Amino acid sequence: MQTQQLIINVPRFPFHTRQLIPPPGVTEVAGTLLYHGHKCRILDYGTLDAVAFFTNSPWRDCVESVSNWWEAKSRRTLWPQALPGDERRLRRCINTERARWHAAIAEEIGRYAQARLIIFHASDRSDWLGVLGVVQALRAQGVTLPCVAFGDWVGCYGSALLNGAQLLDGLCIDDPAASLALLADAPEKPETWEQTPNLLLRRAGAWMATPRKRMPSQVVHAAAAYHEAVYPAFAAGQKLRLPVLCQAQAANLPANALPESLWYRRHPNPVDAEVLAEAMATLALREKCSCFVIGDGGHTPSVDALAQALRRWTLPLQYIRSLSTPDALHCDHKGLWQSGCRGVSMDVPSASQRLLDTYFGADFTISEVEKAMRRLRDVALHRTVQMIGPVPEDDYHSHQELLRFLGRTLPDALHWRLPQVLPGSTWWQQAPHYGFSLSFKRFEQWVNTGDTGVIHRPWEGASYCRMRGWPAQALWKQHQQCIHELESLGLPPEPLSSTESFIARILGGVDAVRPVGTSFQEAIYTLDLQSLQYRVQDFNQKVRNTQVPDSLAAREAAHLARMAAGN
Repeated sequence: MQTQQLIINVPRFPFHTRQLIPPPGVTEVAGTLLYHGHKCRILDYGTLDAVAFFTNSPWRDCVESVSNWWEAKSRRTLWPQALPGDERRLRRCINTERARWHAAIAEEIGRYAQARLIIFHASDRSDWLGVLGVVQALRAQGVTLPCVAFGDWVGCYGSALLNGAQLLDGLCIDDPAASLALLADAPEKPETWEQTPNLLLRRAGAWMATPRKRMPSQVVHAAAAYHEAVYPAFAAGQKLRLPVLCQAQAANLPANALPESLWYRRHPNPVDAEVLAEAMATLALREKCSCFVIGDGGHTPSVDALAQALRRWTLPLQYIRSLSTPDALHCDHKGLWQSGCRGVSMDVPSASQRLLDTYFGADFTISEVEKAMRRLRDVALHRTVQMIGPVPEDDYHSHQELLRFLGRTLPDALHWRLPQVLPGSTWWQQAPHYGFSLSFKRFEQWVNTGDTGVIHRPWEGASYCRMRGWPAQALWKQHQQCIHELESLGLPPEPLSSTESFIARILGGVDAVRPVGTSFQEAIYTLDLQSLQYRVQDFNQKVRNTQVPDSLAAREAAHLARMAAGN
């Protein structure tokens, strides 16, 4: 039965650069719903209009009055330094403004009288808290439509979110595109929900889990919905025209830090390279997109196959992608560059072989990492390395190994983050063995409630976890001390994500990545609407310059003719 669904993306507030990028997974779910004959509409609130909503609010005045605003020290983390009184004022203001925004979103959702199912997307904790706020506002306004949530945060934490999700009807924890398409067939019938796999459902005040099942792979990238009728915010220039696609559902975590619920993502079935290449070419024609992000990567054969398929299209596309170390070592590096790849992100949790083997469960060696980095440098690919530290087993020797590794490889960007213990992972199940102390009570509070961090203190993000012998602030000081040492050696950790660096390179060129990227983030945080509008328009104009081959233009003309004929 054909029904209409709403797919809602409620980003964090205060905003972040990634809010202006199409969220991964949302367009794939929309495309699969359309493929099954349903109607859907993506309501994305990470837009310039959302920034305009707050432009004349008290938040703007509150931010401008904060003392010690945007000091040089804080530019590394791109968050403000505030005095205690300023912080309290910021928190009160943000709670008020966020509630006002959620109420406005709920009012707009309530106008869609034909909707039968509301699907929320949550990629991280701040998104999840936004989802809870909007659902609460919906229920307060008398909207009784069934609501379900999906996304990386939901898939990773699953049942831990149930205490905070009392107003939701279900959580989709796996394979959202196929599972939600089945659920949409009859959203009003409870028996349909209970027969749909990969769901956590609320029934009679309790929660039940439907069977976990990976349904047959479906070609969702070819049908990713970016056109105006489904995704008006993207078509209207309210977002950066930078589609985020996935070649496979590969987890971006060390093996021992990977939750049990995501183990299947270590060896996924990649999307067919020809299908993904055609999807990128189609987006280049229909939506005038010439830049892409391949968020998750498959194995080496699929990486090379995608590069070969893109070269056959002869489109002037650019993209960045994530690669595992074995893929980065064995793939065709020249082929990557010739296909339009301009940057690669690699996860190397530690530079110590001892820690890689015993602590992180890695399937590669440091020698292989260094060899891969040299080959990537030879073809001028921008190399981003994701590292974790400090961990309980770090010592003087592992620290010196880190400095030697960075000195030999000289990555273009280094992301240095604190360890995170996720439920169901090896670190979680054997916490004392790995040097962690967990508080399950604090974990339940952290995952479902609380502020998203007006003043950025990274140790607050893991308030339920402590490292053996490391008080929270001491851990952060050690983390910062390591950053200062790296800066003194000319290897400062990059405050921008690989995607943000890619955007900055397109806007300002290779030599202006840091200043352009930081000024973009500062404009978002301070709600400088005029600056943001100029930068988004500039980016979208630069990526629209795409030459389409005659063969693809003819194919698209035939497709439009069939649509006009009612086929």
